[in-house]
Amino acid sequence: MPLFNWTGNPFVDTGLMVILHLANKSDISELTYENVTTVLGDGRELASMNAKLKSFTMVFGRNGPLTNGYGYKSGTPSEKNYQIYINLVKGLLSASQIKEQDGYICEICGINTNFNFANLYEQVLSNAGEKIKEGKVLGREWFPLSGSLGSDAQALPSASRAMNICPSCLFPIHYLPVALILLGGPPAVFQSTSQSFTMDLITAIVDDTIARVKAGDGVTIGKQEGTRVLTRRLLDYFEKLQKEKKRNNLPDYTNLLVWKFSNSGIGADCELEEIPNNALMFLWEAVNYGLRIEIDKLLANEPGNQRFQLLTAIREGKDYKGLYPYKKKNPGANTELFVLYQLKICNVAKKALIIAQKIASEFLNSLDNKAKKNIKSEIFKDNTNRSKVRRLMADMAETGEFCFDDYAQLFSEMCRHPISVGWKGWDLIRFFLYHPDDKEWEQKFNKIEEGGNQVKPHPLIKKASELYFNAYVEKRGLKRFHRDILAEFKRGVLKRKWLEGIFSRLAEKGYTEFTIEDWNEFCCDDEGKPVLSELLFQMRLNLANLYGNKIKEVKQNG
Repeated sequence: MPLFNWTGNPFVDTGLMVILHLANKSDISELTYENVTTVLGDGRELASMNAKLKSFTMVFGRNGPLTNGYGYKSGTPSEKNYQIYINLVKGLLSASQIKEQDGYICEICGINTNFNFANLYEQVLSNAGEKIKEGKVLGREWFPLSGSLGSDAQALPSASRAMNICPSCLFPIHYLPVALILLGGPPAVFQSTSQSFTMDLITAIVDDTIARVKAGDGVTIGKQEGTRVLTRRLLDYFEKLQKEKKRNNLPDYTNLLVWKFSNSGIGADCELEEIPNNALMFLWEAVNYGLRIEIDKLLANEPGNQRFQLLTAIREGKDYKGLYPYKKKNPGANTELFVLYQLKICNVAKKALIIAQKIASEFLNSLDNKAKKNIKSEIFKDNTNRSKVRRLMADMAETGEFCFDDYAQLFSEMCRHPISVGWKGWDLIRFFLYHPDDKEWEQKFNKIEEGGNQVKPHPLIKKASELYFNAYVEKRGLKRFHRDILAEFKRGVLKRKWLEGIFSRLAEKGYTEFTIEDWNEFCCDDEGKPVLSELLFQMRLNLANLYGNKIKEVKQNG
């Protein structure tokens, strides 16, 4: 039977990965008692390192023998502190050799054991000339989040006994502090569906931590960095794999579980966050496409609050504000990183991005040089500018450069009662106002599969537009349609009365979709008030499109 096995517990398994790394072994079945004894040595190096690491008290609190009592003073352990701590750790390793078939069940790994922690503690203290405190049992100063019967705030749910934990789980925990990083405040450990991924991530942290301790720095990696410390480490790891050509891609099943915990004071807690496969794949592909430096630039400008940081946005599948230009101090991302993010994280269709860039370019062409220089990053918060773009879209629709389906792809429908669309399209256009001519991304990302939701416009808009257009042109001709309808739209004349007239006439002709109930559903909010601006624009756009197509057809047949 091997000395240690994986347990599924993130604290124990992380400690085991540290030991594996220090023993220069690749598989846990290779770990022998002699290997681990060599890693531990006389125990002084481990004790000295843990005494210097801020993360040690994050794992064990301040009530253990290395950081409390026995001559401990002003943050410095006494020789007796070291003696007691080292002998306890050695005792745990020695007891790990004993594999039993009966006894109680370890509540961490599930094996049988008769190990009595209190007896070991008493023996170690006796050898050091000390007595064990009455009622001293296994608690959170020996295993994170295991509670403490001496405190109501930290008592176990049953409040009747200490946890049963075997020495094979208690020993590796002492190598946990060297593998921790801070993520937005609390320390964190990792698990993954790919064990090699977790191992590589943890060993890199271990090497950096040991180097920092040797240089006299015991501050835990990630202090005041929020999530960017993990983002950078993931990028470093993917960059290393790609340079060494160890892997062409991440497996589809790979994800990363982040256990953030607190084991101190009255706020002992644990929170699990998942970084899903698509988020990891985005970072992998960003490195693969040579965008590492661009991401580093974004990270350098990240806000301090992790809720608004890049990794949080990636993990939650949300757009990231840092991608967009903001005043002169923050230029945002370059076009390639922005597009990759929209495709992979926001699930925006390539077609929508192409359309947004095209509209941005046309909008810029309509401005004079002074206006171009004074474009603000939040330009579309001003309704006047949105109206200018809408007029531009309608004009492009007349010439066949833009169509109703393009609009639906760019401005996805939020709801149909009444018709309203999301803001995302405006964000895409405003980004491309700063990058109207950078179109190399289309070729660079041509192998990325088309994503995005296939948006279908409201069928009644198309039907009403086609019926109205065909009837009007048949009766009065294309010129009159352009003069009386499209030109009047530009002047802002056609509003509610015009739309009500269309509904009424279609209802009179027997089209069952155009009733008073349909009008309320189509045009009114929950209070029965007409909300018509978006509906009128979509009608205008569709009519302009029908007009442009008809003109093209007449020319071809003429």
